[in-house]
Amino acid sequence: MKTHESIGIGTVYGWVQTSYTFIMVNLCFVAANLLFLFFFLTLNQTSSNSWIYYAALLPAGPSIYALLRTMDAFIRGGEVAPARSFWQNIRRNVRESSTNWLVMITVAFLLGADIFYLNGSSLPGKMIGSAALLVILIIWMLVSMNVLIIQTRFTFQKKALWRLSAYYLAEKWKTAIVNVCLVAVGIGLLAATSGFSILFTFSITAFFVMKNSQMMMEDIQKRFVKKG
Repeated sequence: MKTHESIGIGTVYGWVQTSYTFIMVNLCFVAANLLFLFFFLTLNQTSSNSWIYYAALLPAGPSIYALLRTMDAFIRGGEVAPARSFWQNIRRNVRESSTNWLVMITVAFLLGADIFYLNGSSLPGKMIGSAALLVILIIWMLVSMNVLIIQTRFTFQKKALWRLSAYYLAEKWKTAIVNVCLVAVGIGLLAATSGFSILFTFSITAFFVMKNSQMMMEDIQKRFVKKG
């Protein structure tokens, strides 16, 4: 039978190991995205700087893939070698993760630019047009979030991946909405709080996103992945 002391030591070790994993994965992600974080934390968040943010975000696809995949492995297995796992995951899927990410942010950026243009114009029906584009942008972000998550564990052809992501937006829309809200909260905390939050924000956000997505991932495994 375990003594109270051994239980306490195990609990402390678990907390230390978990904190270490979160900090190391977070620092690796920060190191991979220093350019964007520099602009995000130093420039005013205005539309005139949107092109700078877009350009700085272009290389971020593989690091986002690595962040989500590493935290997914941590959730399922309990322990990972955080730094080694992160950089191995970056190299694992550079081409596909970069391509998918480029499509995601380019479409989102163009939709956002169109909304900004319509709101500042004197065109008739601009409110209806802006509202329609905003709905499309939100749906696009939700589908894109599913793509980012699903690609961390499964390999599908590009069209199949996007179709599956759209399907699970309809099938498990609450999961997708919660995930986007988690990301929005993480970005908000990063923008509003002190620099200390940068040590934890990305890995904690990724952890809760992947934790929230486990049922969806298990469903994909059962229904769309061939056994054997």
